[in-house]
Amino acid sequence: TFFPRYTAETGCAAGIPATASAALSGKVSCLRKRAVVASAQHPVSAGRIIFPHSQERIDNRCRNGEISDCSHRQMILPIRAAKFIISTLLRNFSRLPAYLFTVPQEASAMGFFDRFKQKPEDDFDPTNDLRLEKMQPGWLVDFDMKTWEVKGYRKYDFTEGYITQEWELLSGRERIFLERSEDDEVEWTVSKKIPMGMIEGDIREHIIEHDDPPEQITVKGKTYYLDESGPGYMYENGEGPAKEFVYWDFIDDEDEHFLTIEQWGEREFEASEGYYVEEYQFSNILPAAE
Repeated sequence: TFFPRYTAETGCAAGIPATASAALSGKVSCLRKRAVVASAQHPVSAGRIIFPHSQERIDNRCRNGEISDCSHRQMILPIRAAKFIISTLLRNFSRLPAYLFTVPQEASAMGFFDRFKQKPEDDFDPTNDLRLEKMQPGWLVDFDMKTWEVKGYRKYDFTEGYITQEWELLSGRERIFLERSEDDEVEWTVSKKIPMGMIEGDIREHIIEHDDPPEQITVKGKTYYLDESGPGYMYENGEGPAKEFVYWDFIDDEDEHFLTIEQWGEREFEASEGYYVEEYQFSNILPAAE
């Protein structure tokens, strides 16, 4: 308890004298100066040490007329009690549990006020987080008057650090691939897989025999011209391990549509046909329901 009883027999407890008279007479050497109160304005406390448990004693003395002015006792005692509690806590500071003062290691180098600036992990900002390039599997987005669900995400690393991002979108039985690339400026494209047989000529055998496709190919009467080619690395979900492939990009006369051929193995090929789009064509981006 914070308020032990003090008796004349014990003389002193935790450095506090048993009685006020003993403190004033100097008979108890362990008296703390702050515990002695001598106030001319408050006769009830002049020359006395008043502890919380001495309220009853003062009330009795007031009733018996031993103290002439008792008007301040109700105010003085709570103040004295608060001082006594604080002084007791300070004296026992070293006994308080250590975890109350332990700073986590990861926050030891952090300023005190910086802790209030941290953004909680679940603090979702719709103005910044609901953006096309931040979509993840399970998200929904509207495009071309349809609602699409993000079914997959991939990252591609081409030569000289050229990085593109790809989202696989599904609406009913229709599947498209949204790709974001950034060189001098950000570009968005939408493409669909097509069978290799849709390309006129036996392109697969031509690549196996010559290591490259012809520089001009035709799909459903539309002609495409070889624009660039090279190796690349695909990261499923944006993480390793990487899968290596070789690609050939073709463009049309208007530079609005393109066709890409990818080789993933000795006889494993994929082809896709697509066109350029603008970011504003996508709307109502919603995160996955938890």
